[in-house]
Amino acid sequence: MTVSPHDPADLRSHGVDPGQLVGRLMRTVWLRRRFVIGAVVVACVLGVVKYQTSEHIYEANASVLITQAGDYAETSTMLSGNTMLPTYARLFRSAKVLKGAAVALRQLSPELYVDFRHLPVGDWPDLLRKKLQVRTDRLTNFVELSYHSLSPEAGEAVLNAVLTSYMDVTEKHHQDASVEQLKRLLSDRKEVEQQLKSQQTELIQLKSAVRYVGVQQGNQVVHASVVRMNRLHDDLMEVRRSRIDNEATLNAVQDTIRRGGDVAQHLLAIEPNLGRQLLTDSLGLNAQDTESLATMQRMLVADRGELESLSGKLGPRNQLIINLTNKIAATEQFIANFRASRQSETSRLPKAELNGMVLAMVQERLSKDLAQETRLQSEYTTAEQLAVEMNGSLTKLNFAEQELGRLNELHSTLSNQIARVDLQQEHSDIRVAVVNDPDAKGPVEPQAKVLAVLCLFGGSFAGVVVAFFVDILDDHFRSPDEIKQQLGVPVLAMVRRLAPQGDTGAESLHVFSNPEAVECEAFRTLRTTLAFSGEDLSQIGVTSTSPGDGKTTVLANLAVSYAQAGRRTLLIDADLRRPGLSNLFELRRETGLSDVLRSSDDVEQAASAALRDVGVDNLVVMGCGYKPPNPVELLSSQRMVDFMAWAQKNFDQVLIDCPPVLAGSDAVLVGRLTDGLIVVVHPSKNHRRAVTRTVENVLSMNVPVIGVVANRVDASEQSYGGYGGYGYGYGYGYGADDPHALEDIDGDYGAYEEEQELGYAAHDEVAAEQEQASPRRSYYEETYRRPLAMSYEEEVLDAGADLREPPAAVLPIRAERTARAEREVDGDGDDGGGDGDRQRRVTRIRRAG
Repeated sequence: MTVSPHDPADLRSHGVDPGQLVGRLMRTVWLRRRFVIGAVVVACVLGVVKYQTSEHIYEANASVLITQAGDYAETSTMLSGNTMLPTYARLFRSAKVLKGAAVALRQLSPELYVDFRHLPVGDWPDLLRKKLQVRTDRLTNFVELSYHSLSPEAGEAVLNAVLTSYMDVTEKHHQDASVEQLKRLLSDRKEVEQQLKSQQTELIQLKSAVRYVGVQQGNQVVHASVVRMNRLHDDLMEVRRSRIDNEATLNAVQDTIRRGGDVAQHLLAIEPNLGRQLLTDSLGLNAQDTESLATMQRMLVADRGELESLSGKLGPRNQLIINLTNKIAATEQFIANFRASRQSETSRLPKAELNGMVLAMVQERLSKDLAQETRLQSEYTTAEQLAVEMNGSLTKLNFAEQELGRLNELHSTLSNQIARVDLQQEHSDIRVAVVNDPDAKGPVEPQAKVLAVLCLFGGSFAGVVVAFFVDILDDHFRSPDEIKQQLGVPVLAMVRRLAPQGDTGAESLHVFSNPEAVECEAFRTLRTTLAFSGEDLSQIGVTSTSPGDGKTTVLANLAVSYAQAGRRTLLIDADLRRPGLSNLFELRRETGLSDVLRSSDDVEQAASAALRDVGVDNLVVMGCGYKPPNPVELLSSQRMVDFMAWAQKNFDQVLIDCPPVLAGSDAVLVGRLTDGLIVVVHPSKNHRRAVTRTVENVLSMNVPVIGVVANRVDASEQSYGGYGGYGYGYGYGYGADDPHALEDIDGDYGAYEEEQELGYAAHDEVAAEQEQASPRRSYYEETYRRPLAMSYEEEVLDAGADLREPPAAVLPIRAERTARAEREVDGDGDDGGGDGDRQRRVTRIRRAG
């Protein structure tokens, strides 16, 4: 296992990781699975009891199609689905329908109304309304009916009774409504007929009063006076337009005469025929002349075309070419002379005579228009006055005619409605068709599958809640994995509950007084784990959450383990408030750390004077000294930094007993000068929140946390989720039930120590004695034999190897050490004893080497 100090970022990542929260919940459920299993079993038993004791409920279903009849049958689906269907569906639960169904059910056999046998008949409709469910499908005309009953036959009978009652109610409602509607329509038509007669009489009287004579104009009949006024108005407008045109022509003619111009151009506006003749003559043309001239022009065009075609074939002196040229010239001369002669004839008419004739014609036409306009204006004025006088009477007459038309239309509408109601008296306005007859299949309550699922999920949920609640109440760590996941730091070792060995001194430490005990393997495991951390952990502080967690005991045994491995070890009591290490080694009143820090002497001189030998090779202890009034100032002073530098220089391993973290800041002050802190946790005592807060406080001050040591773990205790069965070291299999496992073989180190030190050797008599002394041996013990002792460096190297195969790098070292020990024994020349004595001497020499 590789261990490295952890920084605050590691804790933050572990503190907010959702995956860890889920993992914690899953571990909690698994550790408390007996609650979950028990809850599921109880829920399943209750479910079975519920299923067996509950009344089975059957659901009868039926489907009904409702459409609208009558003139709107083609659009009945959308009409009913959007507007009327909810009304028709609600009618199923109406009091009248349910009462009719109750009456019908009462006439059936008792087993068909089993749901109502304990109720009076008057309460049946209310129970029907509670159990009857009506549902409509959106955008359809289907109505789904369902009824819950204790018997499938009873459910079908109830739905049949409801459907029959529904049809009877709708039919009766339609008949009653038809009769009521017919009476109302007949009354309305009679009233309209009276109004119609009164309006006709009023219209006749109005026509007589105004001497009404109607003239047909399109679709309307108009009074004659109005027609005459309109015609006079049109004639007057026409005469005015003619008079205006003639006035304009007269002004133009007079202006032309004053300028000496030709007035012939105005003849077209005055007399179109005369003007056209005069224009033709001016051009030298009349009808006969025009035709002759056109003939000559056609001949001219033909001759020109012939000349052009012959010019490409014949020369200019050809007689045919000469003849055609002469003919064309003669024709052109004739046309020119003809037009000149006609124009000369036309010009013989005197200009003064022509001007007078045109002027007289225009004046005559203007005088005629003025006279006609005056006459029409007089007649129009008279007709207009007459129409205005009759306007009020005509308006009343129009209103009377419109009212008469409205009444006639209303009368026709009422007559049509009366005829339609009369024809449909025997037919309802809706059609009800039962698409799916009432049918009841298996029971719907209780449902075995649903009940089973509910029991499983409900029981599981209840079990999880109980397990989590119990877990909250039991706020302790239950497994090494939980410590690692919660704190984000590894579990370095787990120390069993140690039996008392003595009150004070090194004899009270199990690793020193009873090194072959199985409990001591935890400290050697911790030492090996720290060696494989990949970091230089030569200065380590040990702290805890609260006093009484056993940090001093763990630290002292770890120090002895380092010393036994041949490392020069310094053990310092830095708990200046409640020193436990000083009390353990009876150094309470001796010079210690506080004296070194307060002394003005050289650090090396003061520190050397404070060191105490406690009877363990390679181990010296520095007590806390006299209790200072200001431990924080001492631990944070530069003197403390210099002291730690001196300790690191003069010792292979420095171990410091720090105060509990939650008791003050002393542990953090010391920890910042070390390579990291080890937190000792008492699982059955410390709460998770307190331990978590301890690690958070340390990491928040940028002090590395190497890992956690679980202390006082009972191997037979199961309440901590598997601490007891986690094992120590590499699973050698020793325990309290093996009384021979701790038996001393050679009087110096027991067989257990031999088995804990890593390495290999050939099977010999010592192995045979171990086999007899300890008949219960593991696979490892049966396969390999280890040397009795080895150096710390060899142990570190060998601890990282695969336990099932000897590492190649270690074999030469072991072989050389074994051979050297054997040569030394043989060189002594002592042949006394036997092979067993010889082997024990070899073992002692190897351990000393």
